[in-house]
Amino acid sequence: RLPRALRASASLPPPDLGLIYSDGGAGAAIDVDAVTEAEMKENGFRSTRRTKLVCTIGPATCSAEQLEALAVGGMNVARVNMCHGTREWHRQVIRQLRRLNEEKGFAVAVMMDTEGSEIHMGDLGGASSAKAEVRFLDRLLDWLDIDFGISEGVDFIAVSFVKSAEVINNLKSYIAARCHDNEIAVIAKIESIDSLKNLEDIVLASDGAMVARGDMGAQIPLEEVPSAQQKIVKLCRQLNKPVIVASQLLESMIEYPTPTRAEVADVSEAVKQRADALMLSGESAMGQYPEKALTVLRSVSLRIERWWREEKRHEAMELPDIASSFSDKISEEICNSAAKMG
Repeated sequence: RLPRALRASASLPPPDLGLIYSDGGAGAAIDVDAVTEAEMKENGFRSTRRTKLVCTIGPATCSAEQLEALAVGGMNVARVNMCHGTREWHRQVIRQLRRLNEEKGFAVAVMMDTEGSEIHMGDLGGASSAKAEVRFLDRLLDWLDIDFGISEGVDFIAVSFVKSAEVINNLKSYIAARCHDNEIAVIAKIESIDSLKNLEDIVLASDGAMVARGDMGAQIPLEEVPSAQQKIVKLCRQLNKPVIVASQLLESMIEYPTPTRAEVADVSEAVKQRADALMLSGESAMGQYPEKALTVLRSVSLRIERWWREEKRHEAMELPDIASSFSDKISEEICNSAAKMG
């Protein structure tokens, strides 16, 4: 079962959709490229965009006006990164998002990203040296941030540098003991060698996964990152877990208003792999063109989804059996056949 916030997140994107709808009555087709979001609502249509969009909120997008512009532009999930800013600053952002949902009718979910492992470096100004012992502990150190997220009612908590399923299970138990009214999904960030080694156990324990390619690229050879991404996305699909592809999707748009062709191809590949969500980081947090970056992400994902439908491309995928009895297995086979037929 998908987390509540993923089932609910569906802020409607504006024009530029590239989808064809039929009203079923008069048989007329509506080309969404030619209509506005308001017209879609008036005619009772919702966006069928499958790929959700996550935006990291930062100094460039923290005002009420900027948050609304992102919501109108198709943002489904707003990410607050605890590596930057104070808890009070993040609290204001979260509450502005809640007001926006209540007053404007959006359904933007909130994801809190924990700080995780971090090494602080700096120039000490001298040539002095000292011996130090570094201890590696496989336990979660972000409890204050997690308590903050629980108190603010976030929809997702993304856990950085997960090494084993035990970390996820401990966090879920911690949340369950303190959170009775709100359902918080736990997202495991796959960004270390340990998380790749224990990938299946971690994905099974979590409510979803994030392919954090930035830190992953510092842990494994760069040429292995694309195959690791494909492996993670495929496994999440097989296990029915939502997966987010993140980091440097449109990095050049931090400074420039148009993406490189290579970035567009990268986004397209993630959509072709059937990732559930794409995430902007610096592009929306501190970039000069956050709305344009979101527009590019939305437009490219919609075009690739349309291409999939037009070409009727259905790749074969082995799924784990869920039936227990003979009659259930018959029902499962019928459903699988119907899904393959489209």
